[in-house]
Amino acid sequence: MGTITLRDYPNEILQFELPEVESDIIRIHIHMVRIYNDGTTILSVIKMTIGDKYYYYTSVSSGDALSSPAKAGSYQGYLLKKSGSGDGSELNIADSQKTKKRIENVFKNLKKYDERLPEIYGDGSQSISYGGHNGLRIYDGKIDGNISRGGKILKGGNRFFHVGNYYFHSFGCESLNTDIKYYTIEEIEDRGDAIDDEDYYGDKKGLFRGNDPFKATADFMDNIIKVYEDNVAKDIQSRIHIDIEVEDNIQKNFSKTKVYKAEETYVALYPPHEKVETVSTIKASGPILKTQKPSAPTDLK
Repeated sequence: MGTITLRDYPNEILQFELPEVESDIIRIHIHMVRIYNDGTTILSVIKMTIGDKYYYYTSVSSGDALSSPAKAGSYQGYLLKKSGSGDGSELNIADSQKTKKRIENVFKNLKKYDERLPEIYGDGSQSISYGGHNGLRIYDGKIDGNISRGGKILKGGNRFFHVGNYYFHSFGCESLNTDIKYYTIEEIEDRGDAIDDEDYYGDKKGLFRGNDPFKATADFMDNIIKVYEDNVAKDIQSRIHIDIEVEDNIQKNFSKTKVYKAEETYVALYPPHEKVETVSTIKASGPILKTQKPSAPTDLK
């Protein structure tokens, strides 16, 4: 509550409410750029900013309009608990019981949450999802719920990042990697990867996929969970805002021979601004006067 005293009317006092301003919000910003779209496969490059640190990832997802509701725009994100039991393997750290427990422990001790999200997301317990992966959900109130190929899209959206090699592993989700490469059918079969439906072969000759989704997704989740863990350990907690910005940057002629590394590809699309050092000079119209350097003082006796 604030008061205003009028100079000419000292006996009259005006009162007003001061809005609560929160200056200690911790921000996690995710810039996701869709860099390729052939109508079937969407390849994206991602820059995650946490404080003064940057992390880069790529992703592969289906181009199906229903399976990936967030095409472009800005969204809020929140951590998601795992609904399944998890395999607990060292390989799939992102979907392990250890990661699930870390997320649950965070929400158990979280006193401040992102108030831009519906109240039901405050404890992170919303876990209805295809496959029950640990991951990061998006939320946008403008997106309506739909049923998509076995995965339920909740009201507000449901795409989140999780482990997956190919776009057909991503029903309303995005599988994370550190790079993307095109693999022929022969290379896929040599890897021992089973694909049941030939329609999943993209252009019928091969498809794009990431190299190590297990490691990339675990790293992605770990970066976010650490922010929450550090926050809940404080005497006075801050709110954490996860902002996801998605935009289209379609390139039709995407190379099928090049390995697209996350940071390299992102920086090529968004080169950093060069710092320009300006040197100011002053021109004098008259003669330049030179001052003589004073000599050391002599002792006076």
